[in-house]
Amino acid sequence: MSTHEEAKSWIFDTNRVVPADPESAEYTEEAVVIDPDEPWAFSSRASRECMWITGPRNSDEALAEAGWDSGDIYGA
Repeated sequence: MSTHEEAKSWIFDTNRVVPADPESAEYTEEAVVIDPDEPWAFSSRASRECMWITGPRNSDEALAEAGWDSGDIYGA
């Protein structure tokens, strides 16, 4: 995927296939902000070389990685 529109379309596709993590992705990761222009933006990591998100893929994963337990926020 080379555009934001392609990535967004893939994320919301109910039939999407998630490929295995590229072996070298974590060795080439750098800091990124996921959806920087949106209110739900959060910090993560990604490999530009592999075009792969290596860190948290959503805000719940980002909170869990930071040590926050978000399981009881909505009374779950």
